[in-house]
Amino acid sequence: MGTYAHAISRMGTVEVLSRFLQEGRPRHVVTLNVDFLHQANAWPAFKQLLNTADLAVLDGKPLVWVAKYLGFTQSERVTGPDLIHACAELSVQEGYRLFFLGGADGVAVRAKNLIERRHPGVQICGAYSSPPADYPLPDEIDGEIVRRIREARADILFVAFGCPKQELWIRDHVESLGVTIAVGVGGSFNFITGVTPRAPGLLQNVGLEWLYRLYLEPKRLWRRYLCADLPLVLKLAVLEVIGRVRLFGRPVIEIVS
Repeated sequence: MGTYAHAISRMGTVEVLSRFLQEGRPRHVVTLNVDFLHQANAWPAFKQLLNTADLAVLDGKPLVWVAKYLGFTQSERVTGPDLIHACAELSVQEGYRLFFLGGADGVAVRAKNLIERRHPGVQICGAYSSPPADYPLPDEIDGEIVRRIREARADILFVAFGCPKQELWIRDHVESLGVTIAVGVGGSFNFITGVTPRAPGLLQNVGLEWLYRLYLEPKRLWRRYLCADLPLVLKLAVLEVIGRVRLFGRPVIEIVS
């Protein structure tokens, strides 16, 4: 549907992140899920942002199923918490410095404390939940965020502003923060700290984590999941099946590898 992603495993993702850190230039990583896809289809500028990211991993079972159906069998789901734990291990092994930005008041600090307990030796050089504000952020809030990150001398930045705000902020700031990797991780701090419970493993494996979240937060999520994401998943499935059929000698969907 015109939005690109990388067909990559969890281990492959860690290898790519390690290479980014060794190279040292600023990189933008996105965790692509169905909601991202919905917004990309409605907003061409956001689709362009996603398509120019340095790494786009699949954070959504339906997208992994499509990738495997198309023959990219190495594809695996890589979530925001997966990336945080993987980078914590890289920090333990190589001394990279992490910074947690965003989430509700105090949640970033709680996530920092929990990761430090789970990964002894990890270097988390900062955790900050900025005041809530729409994007673009007011100058005083934006300036305080940038100041904290620069002074912390972070290598990897996790931004939990939610989509699309976190992606827009990273795009506009990644070159000036002094970090090597910036990742939008949405509600990952809430998942790590238990503020938002994760769905049971069985529901995650069969692609029904969204149903569990809808059960927990129906008022906030019903429109997103039932009116936007679910119809898009059905459309995606139909398009990818049709994409296997060649019309007039050309595929309906072009596969870029």
